[in-house]
Amino acid sequence: MRLNRAVPILLVGLIAAVLTQNTVAQESSTPEERTQWVQVTHKLESAPLDDGVNQQGEAALKRLSDVHDVHVPLCPKPQGYK
Repeated sequence: MRLNRAVPILLVGLIAAVLTQNTVAQESSTPEERTQWVQVTHKLESAPLDDGVNQQGEAALKRLSDVHDVHVPLCPKPQGYK
């Protein structure tokens, strides 16, 4: 009787693990993306007012917020700033 209950539970667990693994794999950045992000960052540092570079930066920031393998810490609020 216990074995009959354990089989569906194990099956659901296995399916959940497979689905989670596929989701995580899709939400990871590629080495090419990370290289591109570094290049865009350097471009933004050298030409912060360039509209084309700003659009690339916005696209990179959106993708960075979508992936789960890169974490960007935010700067704390400066002291004395209200």
